Amino acid sequence: MAHSAGSFIGIQTASKAPELFYAYIVVGQMSDQLKSEQFAYKYMLKQYMKNGDKNNGTKAKKCRCDLLDADLKLRDKAIHSPGIGTIHNMQ
Repeated sequence: MAHSAGSFIGIQTASKAPELFYAYIVVGQMSDQLKSEQFAYKYMLKQYMKNGDKNNGTKAKKCRCDLLDADLKLRDKAIHSPGIGTIHNMQ
């Protein structure tokens, strides 16, 4: 069983050694992470503008959303603030 980022590893593993798997169960299959990040980024900027949050909007615009480590750290904080990609109470 795999979830989110683990689903990417799981599907790669299952495709390379299918004889080792009886079944593959996934929750939140990751398919095109870069496209997903780009959609989330556009939505995040839209939410900041809608809410008049220029401070976080300016910080978010610095993110290239190209899955580089530095961008992910910036994106992670910025994207959770308006509730995007957030689990209940972040716990």
